[in-house]
Formats: sequence, C-alpha cells, structure tokens
Amino acid sequence: TLNVLAGNLNINEAITTQGGSLTANAAAAINSGSNGTITTTGTVADQDSGSVQLTAGTDVALAGAVDTSGFDNAAGAQNSDGGSVTITATTGSLAVDDITSSGGDVAAGTGGNAGLITLDAATTITLNDNPTVTDPADGDLSSAGGTDLSTGVRTGDGADLIFQDPVILAANEPTDGETQTINTSGATAGDVVFQQTLDGATPSANDLTISARDTDVSSAADPTSGDVTFMMEVGGTTRLGDLTITDADNVHAMQRIRATSLTQLAGIGNTTLNDVDIETVTAGPSSALDITTDYTINLRGNVSVTDATGTVDNTTATGETIAITSVDG
Repeated sequence: TLNVLAGNLNINEAITTQGGSLTANAAAAINSGSNGTITTTGTVADQDSGSVQLTAGTDVALAGAVDTSGFDNAAGAQNSDGGSVTITATTGSLAVDDITSSGGDVAAGTGGNAGLITLDAATTITLNDNPTVTDPADGDLSSAGGTDLSTGVRTGDGADLIFQDPVILAANEPTDGETQTINTSGATAGDVVFQQTLDGATPSANDLTISARDTDVSSAADPTSGDVTFMMEVGGTTRLGDLTITDADNVHAMQRIRATSLTQLAGIGNTTLNDVDIETVTAGPSSALDITTDYTINLRGNVSVTDATGTVDNTTATGETIAITSVDG
C-alpha cells in the first residue's frame, strides 16, 4: 500500500508486482505518463493476478496502461484469473487509457476468468486512446475471459463493465485513427452498462466498438449473457462517430442515440432502440443503421437516418421479429 498524505501521486515509470496487489491513495490527484504502466500479472501458471486499487482525493489521469490480466499458459491447462481494477476520483474527474483485466489463456481447456473493472468519478469519466501506444490485443478496456488456444474460443468468464458516471469518448478516428474498444466476451460474457450519458469529445469523430459475446450458448444450463445497455442519452450533447456492437445478448437503448452510424453485427437476444438520430459524415448511400440479431428488434420513437447533405439514407434490420412502435405507442 502506498499513501500520499499531501499532494499528488505521479507515476512516471513502470510498476510491476509479479502477481501481487497494489493499493495507492493520494490526498490530491493520481497521474501517470505513458511510461507509468501498472502490471500485476503473475509469473507462473495457476497464479492469479493481483488487484489494483487507486483512490485520489481529487482527479485521476492515467496515460499509462493498467494490466491485471491472467498469466497466459501456452503449455498447459492450468489457468490464471485476472485481477480486479478499482479506480476512484473522489471529488473530481477520471481519465484512463488502456485497462486489461482479462483471464489468462491456456493451451487447452478452460481459460482464466476476468477481474471486475470499476471506475468511479465525482464528475466525468474520459476514455482516451493514445495513438503512440500499442493497444492491448483484447481491447482498450477489456474484462474478457481467457482463451482455449487449441480452439481459439474464450472459455473463461468475462466480467461486467458498468459506468456509473457520465462518459466522454476521446479516441478520435479522423485525427489519429483510433477507435475506443470494449470487450467483456467469455463463456459467461460480462454486461456493459452506461448508467449515465455517453458523449463524444469532438462532434461525429469519436468511435466506439463493444464486444460482449457469449461463447457458450449451447448449454441449456448456462443462460445467455452479455447485455449492452445505454440507460441515458447517447451523443445527446456531442454526437458520437460510429457506434458498433460486434456481438451481444440483449441490447437496450432507453433514450436517444445520436451518432454517425449504428451497427450491430450479431446478437443472440432482443434489440430495443428508442429514438435514433443517425447523420453520416459523407454524402451518398451507406448502411448507417444496420441491426442484426437472432430475435426481436424493437424500434420505438423517431428513427432518422440521413447523410451529410440531409438526404435520407439506408436502414437495415435483420431479426426473427421486427416491431416498429410510434412515439405515442
């Protein structure tokens, strides 16, 4: 445990615990540069990774990656779980880059389980994506289950990723080619929940891709998992860029979504959208709203899809049942 009783905690060099946990508290802010990474991954098979708990009295701004992923066992079946990550900005804002708590891979069998990621701020959470730093293979924010390397299937469990505070996406695709990615896939996939608003930092420029794939849907004893939920408005203040859900169980958007495109590539549950406002950044036809899932697609409220000139664009919906409900029900 590291306690800074007055002032800031600045992490400028790498911290490696070799499986141990790290707890750090600062009276003021906690900051890290891109070289100030934190890694708690163990060094041998069957050793779970340590947890990370950072608590700042004011703000948290981490440019360095936090990696609590499980040890990858390419030679055997013993697995290692990822450690939990808890980061708290008690009275201020929180900004992070890459966080990985995924379970470790195994040569064959059941991969490690992911650790829970908890981000808590008094004001906003900003998700950055530094273009000069190589992103983790699993995603910028990843709490995915470990993989059976003999099949390429995630056999460990993913963990939920729940945002309790307003989120701002800062990864800028037109400027730096970066897309914010979230991955909670696994044999039991973790849910992804935005409890407050989700906005971009630059209008129509900040992309988000979410994967919450349940890789074990064949077992009747194992209920489907991996819901993606937007409880508040998406892009209401600053329109998002491309919002893509590669795979999920149920998808719920309880309020309006404003983005340059909305795509769901696959799903094993129902998708419900309430008020969709899509405006592409280019002129001409495109699949700006394209939803595919195995069951019901519910379109409720206003659905507007236009290109940059205001011309009505394409909408595609593929599901077992498509239900369209007017604003008045």
